[in-house]
Amino acid sequence: MVFNSFRKKLILAFSLFITVLLAGIAWGTYAWFKHQTQQMIFREQFAMISSLARGLDDKILSAHNALIAVAKVAPASAVSNHQQMQSWLDNRTGIRSIYNHGLFLYDVSGVLIADSPRTPHLIGTSYAFSPYLQETLKSGKPTISQPFTSSVNGSAVIAMTAPIHDQQGRIVAIMAGMIDLRNDRGFFHELGRVKVGSSGYLYLFGQDRTMILHPDSSRIMKRDVPKGSNKLFDRALDGFEGADETINSRG
Repeated sequence: MVFNSFRKKLILAFSLFITVLLAGIAWGTYAWFKHQTQQMIFREQFAMISSLARGLDDKILSAHNALIAVAKVAPASAVSNHQQMQSWLDNRTGIRSIYNHGLFLYDVSGVLIADSPRTPHLIGTSYAFSPYLQETLKSGKPTISQPFTSSVNGSAVIAMTAPIHDQQGRIVAIMAGMIDLRNDRGFFHELGRVKVGSSGYLYLFGQDRTMILHPDSSRIMKRDVPKGSNKLFDRALDGFEGADETINSRG
């Protein structure tokens, strides 16, 4: 009886050991495969994001270089002649296709002297307060603005500038091209068409936490992600590049 009881206890203990061992092996295998799968997804998503970012960089640089090249052949001596400058700008049809929010010419005081498409009621209006004009005049170099809200249609836009020089090398005017971030003909809008899995999406934000592009259009040009509400958002602003899990600002 004592032997049988001991044998039963031994068998029970051994069975329990085997059960725990198999459960540990199963859990370890699951954790390993989960980690490997997660890392594979992270690598694939980071590669996709990196490729899209490089493509967007290239398109922005190409657009800005085209604007700079056109500004170099602008009739600097005719800056005071509104009709001539307007006619010249209307003929820039090639670059106009890049800047879907329009092309603009300003004098050195920031006054609008010509635009395409034409908005006659804005000609003569001063935009000297605009940061992109102030930065261009201060540095004497082409610049790309932070996204801002257009006074024409209330849409989110960015401005690219190029100074126009006279024969003595002095800045006599500034040419600006603006891109509407929501326009379906712009290269920024292409980001909104990218789908990640069944419910994933892409969004673009600035260093000042401004939402530049987002599937929810009501969030564009808002700073509605409080610090601490999305750890990966905060890490990205601090310079992190990569992939990780997070909880978004909507929980």
